[in-house]
Parts: sequence; C-alpha cells; structure tokens
Amino acid sequence: MKKLIVISFAMFLLFASGNLFSQTKDNFAKKNTWEVGGSLSFSNFKYVNSGHESDGITFVDVLPYCGYFVTDGLEIGIIPAIEIQDYSGYDKTDLTIYLAPSYNFKTNSPAYPYVQGAIGYTSETGKGLTVRSGVAWHLETGVKLNFFNNSLLKFGLNYSQKTLETSNSTGMRDGINTIGFNAGFNIFFR
Repeated sequence: MKKLIVISFAMFLLFASGNLFSQTKDNFAKKNTWEVGGSLSFSNFKYVNSGHESDGITFVDVLPYCGYFVTDGLEIGIIPAIEIQDYSGYDKTDLTIYLAPSYNFKTNSPAYPYVQGAIGYTSETGKGLTVRSGVAWHLETGVKLNFFNNSLLKFGLNYSQKTLETSNSTGMRDGINTIGFNAGFNIFFR
C-alpha cells in the first residue's frame, strides 16, 4: 500500500513537471487560480492520554492538496490525510479531512511566503481498537518557490493536534500532538 502511494505521487510529479498547463509566473496567488499537488511530511508526534504526553514517534506522511484563490493571496484548500501505521503487530488507520484557508504573500520574486490554518474531523480505527474520533487542527508556515512556469516547490513547518476520544470518554483530552517539517510539489492554473 505504501509503495503504491509513493509511486502514484512520483508519477503525478513527473506528469505535472511536464508543464501540463501553460502559465506565466505572475498568475500565482491571484483570484480564480487553482493550486493542486501534495507534500511529504516528516513529523514527530506524541500520544496524549488523560492529559499526559508519551515519548515521541517519528514518521513520514503523504498529503494531497487542492486549493482555490477566492481573492488575490487568500486561498481556501482541502487536505485529506490518511495515516497508516503498522509496527510490531499493531496497525491502525487515521483518516482526517481539513478545511485549510491560507494566505500567500506576493513579494515580486519567485518566493511566496505563506501561513495556513486548518480545521477538520479525524477518525481512528484499527485491529482490536475501539473507534475514536474528534476535532483536528493544524497551523503551518513556510514558502512556496515558483521555479518553472506553473510549478511550485513548497517547504514548511507545522504544528497540529488531534483529539481522539470514544463516545464514552470522560476526563482530560486524549489524542496526538505533532510537530513537523514538510516539503511538497504543487502546480497552479487558471
């Protein structure tokens, strides 16, 4: 499954870098522009159980992205995230979908600094696990580099929290806190 995701992402990057949509560099971050692509995220997360954090675990995640500029600079995006963890006989799947508004700053250069917030719903299932769900939020800042016509390289730092509780949870918050670095490749078109 992981190999299929990585191969699919690599194929997308290969086709997208062939400049599928002929654009000029001045069209990014302007009203009515679409941005699509994805990122690889290198993260360290900590489980929270009854308000107490565990030791950190590091992992890599693939995150697709689709966004639309409603006005110059202001973009509304959707980020579906699927995390599959399988180690030592333990497997679980987290599904999260975020609504992600962001602001991209125009600098009259190929670099576009951005800030992004995201809020969504998350659900966790797995063999032998009780279904847990809750609210997820995410903050990210970084830069998008317009390096070839309509292609962007993206680098960012992020922090996120997921609350994962059963229907009968009581007491303090259970969930995951994450700090991460991500790198991605996007294209934009009108």
